[in-house]
Amino acid sequence: MEPCNVTTASTSHGLPPADDRTCHHPRCCPWVRDCRVRVAGWALDRNESIGSLITKFPGSLIGPATTIGRPYPLHDGSQGTDLYLTRHGVATAFAADVSPAVQEQIFATQRPFSVDAFNSKSGAPAWKTIPSWYLVTTKDKAIPPATQLFMAKRAHARITKLSSSHVVMYSHPDRVVDIILNAAKSVS
Repeated sequence: MEPCNVTTASTSHGLPPADDRTCHHPRCCPWVRDCRVRVAGWALDRNESIGSLITKFPGSLIGPATTIGRPYPLHDGSQGTDLYLTRHGVATAFAADVSPAVQEQIFATQRPFSVDAFNSKSGAPAWKTIPSWYLVTTKDKAIPPATQLFMAKRAHARITKLSSSHVVMYSHPDRVVDIILNAAKSVS
């Protein structure tokens, strides 16, 4: 059977549960060659939460001053809370190195982040079994660069650092694509 190459590139938004999995499609396995590229994203260990890492090192501006909470109903009748970045949060904590027009687009089209996601525990991390790459954004005010570097080193990732805000895919799209393609080629 031909090897099946799967490269997963991810940002920080909501990935940790998906990070627990690698591709094991029956038609590929056991010949699958996976790799994971994190773009200023989470690399949680088992039973770790985003909430436990977001405050590990100083530097994140994500918090009450930069977010708006909106309630939503849960299946059991209780209430959850989605967080949205304020315009100020987008401009300072998330996308400081892009134009005001792009910041406005990010603000207007953002997807919410559930408060519950901060406390959700991760399962077995994919980085313990597959090669990893990590793009550390050194001007990030969402996930502090020190937190990113801690996760990348722990995952034994191949690390690239860029002077960028959290939205490196907007400010340096060509560099992001190069890292992803190089990772994919390395497992081919």
